[in-house]
Amino acid sequence: YCAIAILVGMALALFVLALVAMAQPDPTPSSDGSDIDMYAGVVEHMRHGEDFYGALRAGLSAGHYGMKSVFNWRTPFFMSLVALFPTLLGMQLVVIMAAIAGTFLACWLAWREAGRAAAGTMLLLELISLVACLVPRGYLFSEMPAGMVILVSASAYGLGWRRIGLANGLLALFIRELAAPYVLVCAFLAWRDRRYRELALWAVGLLAYGAYF
Repeated sequence: YCAIAILVGMALALFVLALVAMAQPDPTPSSDGSDIDMYAGVVEHMRHGEDFYGALRAGLSAGHYGMKSVFNWRTPFFMSLVALFPTLLGMQLVVIMAAIAGTFLACWLAWREAGRAAAGTMLLLELISLVACLVPRGYLFSEMPAGMVILVSASAYGLGWRRIGLANGLLALFIRELAAPYVLVCAFLAWRDRRYRELALWAVGLLAYGAYF
């Protein structure tokens, strides 16, 4: 019943978020292009050998974005991965595969814990939520791939695959710092359950990310 209640809560949350999104006015388009255009330009410059921060500085400056906040600069990890592919479609296929893997694991977990009805509901919710990964270049907003990886991590943890869950949790953190709350919750659960080796790995991962950041 707890799993079903969570699924119902997720469905209501998605419905409310959809209503809020539809109520928002369309943003005024910038003469310098959209955020996605800016990030796509950064990737293109990186493919031609330009440094990430040099390319991003040019993009932020051209788009008249704020440059004082450290969070506007982000880290080069994810964009460097994207730049390894000859086209933007390559990374989109990777994101789609991560979405499929996360959906499969989440539905398997729901089926195991609460039966077919819960698994079917989970599948519907995931299809509604993850359709965003089909939007061309949408994954350039790193929140999306980080969320996909968190889905894989959380589902793996639920299935008892802690190493896979830990590895994907840290990967999500390196993709985007917004994954930090999830990582801290995982570390807390490892401490609560006295899984000290796992806790040590989380600590090492957090220290490594802190140094990298």
